[in-house]
This record gives sequence, structure tokens and C-alpha cells, in this order.
Amino acid sequence: MALDFLAASGWALLVSFPLAILAAGIRYTVARRRTADFEKYRATVDLLKDELEQVKRQISSGNCVNTALPAEDELSDVRPMLTRRV
Repeated sequence: MALDFLAASGWALLVSFPLAILAAGIRYTVARRRTADFEKYRATVDLLKDELEQVKRQISSGNCVNTALPAEDELSDVRPMLTRRV
């Protein structure tokens, strides 16, 4: 009886090692992707902060001219508002 239990637990342990390695690999891949996404959003936020400071300076100096901002073409995550047709 004890030998059957030891044999079954040995097989379970043998199967669990590859599964643990696979789970660690998947977790590592997901963490890298999440970190890359966070860095992308952080760069976008930094760019938008710089542009906001430029706009504040233009408004305070009275130079309100229609100028194109650098991040205007780079915002791909912003979805256009849905328009309602009547």
C-alpha cells in the first residue's frame, strides 16, 4: 500500500515539474508584455505633459495660434466619439 502511494506521488511530482516550468514561462511573458505596455503609456503621458506645458506657455504669453502638436498623430489609443445621426 505504501509503495503504491509513493509510486503515485512520484509520478505526480514528475508531471508537476514541467507544468510549473510552463506556468513560470507564461507568467514571465505576460509580465514582460504588461511592462512594455506600461512603458508605452508612460511615454505617451510624458509627451502629453510636455505638450500641455507648451500650451500653457502659449496661452499665458498670448500667442494663441493654431499650431500642430507633435503627439497629435501618435495617439492611437483614443477612440473617436460616436456621433448620433438624426
